[in-house]
Amino acid sequence: MNSGSKPKYKDYLLKDNPFPQTATLEPSSHDPRTSGEIFNDKIFAEEIDDLWKRIDSKINVIYVSQASGVWELGIGKSALVYNVCKSLKEKNEATAVYLRASTKSRPSDFCNQIVAKWHSDGYLWEAFRDLLQGYKSSRSSKIPADKIDSFLQTYESLPDRVQLRVFTFEREDKVAVDIQKWAQSRDNSLIPEVTRAFFETYLTFPNGFVERWNGLKVKGNDDIDFFATVLKLLSLTKIAYHYFVIDQFEDAVRGNQGKNQLANFCSEMRRIIVACAGKATILVTLHPESEDILSQRGGEHLIGLAGLDDRHKLDIKEITKDEAVGLALSYLRYFRLPNTNPKNDLYPLDDDMVRYVRHIKGGRPRDILQALSTAIEVGVQNHCVKLDLEFLKKYHRQVLGKVLDDDIFKTFKKSVS
Repeated sequence: MNSGSKPKYKDYLLKDNPFPQTATLEPSSHDPRTSGEIFNDKIFAEEIDDLWKRIDSKINVIYVSQASGVWELGIGKSALVYNVCKSLKEKNEATAVYLRASTKSRPSDFCNQIVAKWHSDGYLWEAFRDLLQGYKSSRSSKIPADKIDSFLQTYESLPDRVQLRVFTFEREDKVAVDIQKWAQSRDNSLIPEVTRAFFETYLTFPNGFVERWNGLKVKGNDDIDFFATVLKLLSLTKIAYHYFVIDQFEDAVRGNQGKNQLANFCSEMRRIIVACAGKATILVTLHPESEDILSQRGGEHLIGLAGLDDRHKLDIKEITKDEAVGLALSYLRYFRLPNTNPKNDLYPLDDDMVRYVRHIKGGRPRDILQALSTAIEVGVQNHCVKLDLEFLKKYHRQVLGKVLDDDIFKTFKKSVS
């Protein structure tokens, strides 16, 4: 058995219980069951195709919501947008940032998180390098062109510290001011203090940028204005477009649903959308409750620019019984012990068992996965060789959380026989 495998699952030819006990997305987790690493794109094939068409058309805001009449959590929105974001990161000359909202989130928080992600993901360093290339053409350049080339060769990736004195005798602050003025000559709407802070930190201690950013204060400007300036600064580079994915945006809407709170929240979101016009697409998740909140007075500041209509909104449907089988297969294959060849790829489960779980739990991936996780544990505890319909009949309440309804069970069994 491979190192890391748990012997209790070996009779099922599995390294571990393949299904998450708590099926919530946690991108920072090292557990593939919850990190988003396991994802069956065939289940959402129609929605993914529709979503990419909207992304390619560069709509300002895309809401990923739930089909009419579906109000439950766990429909798969987070898994979908997270995996789409991973694909967006592979786009050339573009940035892609994934954020998680909370009930305390404000639009200014989104701006600060985006800038911090741009920094940590290396996008700002690449932009800085590109800006230095352009700065070579400046007549008053404080760094000779050949030294800029040497600088770029020396610091290909984001360093902890920059030794600028190797490339120029000028002081770092003077160089930063000169590059800032050069950038300002290309776009005079840039906030000088913001661009200067960017160049000063990236010319000295790049990893201090976020701390410097969080301490920025400019009279008459706020975090959204600062974000807009960085967005404009990036427009001076090869980076042509941006994608911002805000997962659980519905929580932020719910947390700001007071009359004045909602109006302020939506007004600030409107400012972000205006700043991103032609430069970025914002992809957010929504819940029907949050849609109702945005339809109230105050919400018009947001939905006036990006309506809750068929153009901006993509609905996720509940998965079918066959799709539930495909979902289970994705997890089982990931945790299958190597050099094993079960007769049934679903072993120790079978098709009808998974379809019945979907029948009872509904078409929400979260509920299905959690029920299958419980089924594996109940099967191990009771030394069950196969987890089929008869297994579910015997352990119905333990696995599915409710007493067996004989009529429902018989009707289902007849439908698949």
